[in-house]
Amino acid sequence: VVGRESLSLAPCLIRPPSPARIVLMSGAKPSKKKAAEAAELAHKLGSRCCLPHCYVQDGSKTDTGAWVKAECTNPSCDTALALHAPCFEKLESSLLTSMRRGLRQASDHGDAALIKQLWTTKYELYRSSCRCRCGAGFFRPIVDARSSQGAVATGCLVCTQPVPEGEAVPTSCDGCGAGVLHAACYERLEGRGLRLITTKGNTYDTGHDGRVPTKLAKKLTAEMWGPKHASTLRELCACACGGVFSPLPDEAAGGERQPRESREPGDEQEEDAERAEPAESEQERRASEARLRAQKEQAALRALQESDAQGEAARREARRVKLAAKEKAKAEKEKERARREAERKALLDARRAEKAEKAAAEAAEAAEARAAAEAEAAEAKAAEAEPEEARAAEAEAEEARAAEAEAEEARAAE
Repeated sequence: VVGRESLSLAPCLIRPPSPARIVLMSGAKPSKKKAAEAAELAHKLGSRCCLPHCYVQDGSKTDTGAWVKAECTNPSCDTALALHAPCFEKLESSLLTSMRRGLRQASDHGDAALIKQLWTTKYELYRSSCRCRCGAGFFRPIVDARSSQGAVATGCLVCTQPVPEGEAVPTSCDGCGAGVLHAACYERLEGRGLRLITTKGNTYDTGHDGRVPTKLAKKLTAEMWGPKHASTLRELCACACGGVFSPLPDEAAGGERQPRESREPGDEQEEDAERAEPAESEQERRASEARLRAQKEQAALRALQESDAQGEAARREARRVKLAAKEKAKAEKEKERARREAERKALLDARRAEKAEKAAAEAAEAAEARAAAEAEAAEAKAAEAEPEEARAAEAEAEEARAAEAEAEEARAAE
């Protein structure tokens, strides 16, 4: 069983554990065959890089013995939980190339800032390229531990490559203290910074072709790394330690600043005056920034109040329009209801008139029928009354004749 506690507790740049570190659980003295098998197993476990396509062969010239500590999402990972330094550098370089292609503003950021984003905030985007050799998880290098151990201190803060002594540009960092830059990296950084300070909120005459004039470029380059543009160049000068570095080109070999011993006596007073001017300019800058901040806050407050007033007026107008629309719809609805009610009443009146006319016609017909019936009854009664009168007249005539006959008989009897 190989003791891997040294690998998990050591710094990130470590050497693989020695095959001789073998611990037998039984405590007995091992045989030569078992010792050789255990040594081979320890060598395999100790030198198994997390990268599936490892670029380093054990014992070759590329095997420098330097490792970069890593972590894996698989709790039972059987690798060394580390990467060879060349494997890590090649992987990081390829991922940085992909990251620059994918990010629009990657050209304005240094390599240190991109590396910090790569293994922190942007790691999930490139996680598929970090599949571990164990086959069941994804590894992530612990770059914070590397920077805290000072592994980057001897390399360039931008490209993280070793810097020769003649090409080193010193820097001061508020996180790790001091560092160096390649001369070429400093030139690129200087060009990016020059573009930033001439485009972000500054009004400089850049000419019709957009280029900065030489005289203005020298002036801006001289004051670029001062406190005036510190906030503008903060993202560009982000260090891997989490701080912000500031190049010191005048202190580089072959710089324009003269050594203190070779200066004339009057140069010290000029230098003191030059050092006092930035302090005054810093106070003026802070005062102007405070005034600008107060003006911006007041403008934002006024804009907020105006927007609130405009919003309240718009809401009132919307409510008024809504109420007017409701009133109009209500009036139209009432008008439609009145029209329908009038139509209904007219229809009912027409029906009533029709019924009245029909009833009058029926009554007239009934009256005519009754009159005809009465006439017929009168005629029939008259027809019936004529024979009775005739019979009564005949009876009266017979009675008169009988009375005359009796009178004649009485006269005759006398």
